[in-house]
Amino acid sequence: MAVTSLPVDLLSPFLKPLATDKKSMYNCLLVSRLWCRTIVPYLWRNPFQLIIYDRQNRSKTQALLKTYFICLENDKKSSLLQEFKLDALGTLSDLSSPTFQYQCYLENLPDSRLLSSIGSWFTKPEASAQDRLAQSLCFKALFEMFVRDAKNLKVLELWGIFWNLSIDNTAISEIIHAIQIQQTKLKQLKISFRNVLISNEKVIRSGKQMSGIVESQKKLESIIIDQGGGKWMDICLNALTAQTASLEEITFKECSFARSFSLQSGYFEKFVNLRKVEFLDCEGLNDEFLTSLSGQVNINMDTKTIVFMPNDDIKSYNVFDTFDVTRQKKICKD
Repeated sequence: MAVTSLPVDLLSPFLKPLATDKKSMYNCLLVSRLWCRTIVPYLWRNPFQLIIYDRQNRSKTQALLKTYFICLENDKKSSLLQEFKLDALGTLSDLSSPTFQYQCYLENLPDSRLLSSIGSWFTKPEASAQDRLAQSLCFKALFEMFVRDAKNLKVLELWGIFWNLSIDNTAISEIIHAIQIQQTKLKQLKISFRNVLISNEKVIRSGKQMSGIVESQKKLESIIIDQGGGKWMDICLNALTAQTASLEEITFKECSFARSFSLQSGYFEKFVNLRKVEFLDCEGLNDEFLTSLSGQVNINMDTKTIVFMPNDDIKSYNVFDTFDVTRQKKICKD
């Protein structure tokens, strides 16, 4: 039997090693219809990782987003095209029906890259209020489509831009609620408050919405919390306790624990499968807490990066070191 005529279940093992070789995968699309149907899901698992938003890549970015825009429901496409002038898309009659439902294959959804990609449709150096509204509504339509249709989504990145969109709180709540209902099998969640415009009301609301997403997950294995602090941090830490049976890795990046009361001695003992905890450039970690992690009395508080593995001693690294840690060995490079 020729390789080109193999059934899908036998063809997949041949194609998996090529998954990161985009050029070869694109060439394989032309072999046969069967190969094309089999390969397209590989190519559309994480297309946003290839997005480098600059002038040279503008056309590629626009092409990617146009493909996804075509996959929207007709009423959504028509509404957006009628309300806003999106020259990069043309008119509704210019948009042919998609060959595949590309949004169904997505496995990694980064909200910040999606929004910056949508920005490639707008050519003005400074976006007007109308442009910002258009970007926000396009983002909402596409993001909701991904949440609804991407049945194999494994990684979700929420970098705090939700609460700065030019849409009302009700619309934001609808997006968050959709994630909680339709995306409950994430493997990794990356959440950041780096770009949130601060107000006390927004702190509490966004923190509760984030915690709702964490609590809704059934088998979350890894979480990265970026730029959290104060009330945010307490809300997030309390939400993590809903994942004590599944979480294997927890990373805190540039977080402040100075006003957090939830990270107390014994906190990580609740996580039965936890293999690794990282504190990267964090502040407010006191001697008492660090001692409770490792059983050590003398901890170097000048260290910016701490890697803690349950049942092992705490491992501290200077922020200027590049490191890779396993239970068996430590590799440090200057």
